[in-house]
Amino acid sequence: MINNSKQNQLALCAHCAGRRGGRGGACGQAGRVQLYEIPCRAAHSRGRLPTERESSVERSQRLASQNFRTLANRQRESSADRSQRLASQNARTLANRDRESSAERSQRLASQNSRTLANRDRESSAERSQRLTQQNARSTRNRTRRQHNLLNAAFAYDCTVDYSELNDIDIGRMDKICNLCQAKKWAAETPGLCCSGGKVNIPIIPEPTSVLKELISGSHPSSKHFLNHSRQYNTLFQMTSFGAKEIREGNFMPTFKVQGQVYHLIGDLLPAVGAQPEFLQIYFVSHADQVSLRSNLNPSLQIDLIDVLQTYLHDHNTYIQSFKYNLENRPPNDLKLIIHADVKPPNEHRGRYNAPVVDEVAVLMIDEDKGPRDIVLTARDGRLQRVSEIHRSYDPLQYPLLFPLETTDTVLIFHSRILRLHLKLFHVCSFMHLDSW
Repeated sequence: MINNSKQNQLALCAHCAGRRGGRGGACGQAGRVQLYEIPCRAAHSRGRLPTERESSVERSQRLASQNFRTLANRQRESSADRSQRLASQNARTLANRDRESSAERSQRLASQNSRTLANRDRESSAERSQRLTQQNARSTRNRTRRQHNLLNAAFAYDCTVDYSELNDIDIGRMDKICNLCQAKKWAAETPGLCCSGGKVNIPIIPEPTSVLKELISGSHPSSKHFLNHSRQYNTLFQMTSFGAKEIREGNFMPTFKVQGQVYHLIGDLLPAVGAQPEFLQIYFVSHADQVSLRSNLNPSLQIDLIDVLQTYLHDHNTYIQSFKYNLENRPPNDLKLIIHADVKPPNEHRGRYNAPVVDEVAVLMIDEDKGPRDIVLTARDGRLQRVSEIHRSYDPLQYPLLFPLETTDTVLIFHSRILRLHLKLFHVCSFMHLDSW
């Protein structure tokens, strides 16, 4: 094959692959002269021969020099460079393993196992002791890290973790059913934890329907996103705001302490002229404006999911329906809505106890032992009213996604003796997992 350039008119000899001019026989005399390969200039410039011609000593020297350069380069790299190198290396390894066939994988594992066994056969007793010590230290660190990650895990539940597969957790299955209230419990839980032996009657909380049930159960395409951000989504729809005297400590504190009473505030149904609707007031603007206002409060959430949840609450939440009906059918000056602290007694007509809500009222958790009180709301009264911590609307107004349907979850029926129900026991009773779900 001839180069078209006159300055480099060279051809490859068919016998020795040498370059020559136009006249034949100038390179290896048509195969009669045996030519030896001359190492490339680049190899000579680095002071070494091609790897296929190096001796075992030269190979060892080359590998040692290469290893020294690698270690020197790694000592000079920054933490960011190291992370990038390891990530790139891991990506290449995963890509290679994805491409390998089952036979190649078996061969790789067998070769890896052979090398491991060979290395262990060559190690001395001191090296073996050192290896076992290091292995034990790694196991201890990993076990400690897992235990640290599981510390307070109940307060930071991760829906992507299958806790049943963790060997560090073994509390059995939630398959113990209370004969009195049908609550599901674990074997080690006390018999009276759920209903105090039948002294407290907690009505069954209605099971969520349609889209909310799909989001909670994991069958909705956005379930993972919703479960990871359920608190943020609830904040968009809450009808009351949280209030307390806050105490800050240090420059940074991810949590805060409160002093005295914790309370929820509920404002007017309608915002002041020129003011932006907030909390409960958002429910009474147009559907599109509701979605826009809520999306602006937290742009990181999915606007389509906000729209779906908003429609669900308008269709199923009786508080919202009552607020909206009374606002549309009664003059604001004559508007006076009441939420009774206790639900209707059994067998009484439902119409006698219907009760929607309104105005600048605080829902307080009261430390003193006081009886239930109704929430009396007017259009713009401005009164601050205290309500018992077991008022039936305390949680549904603050957590509409947790209590989307009308519920009588705070009805207390006492048998044989008066039961002093403190706040902790009330919340335990309210959130027991019932066998009906």
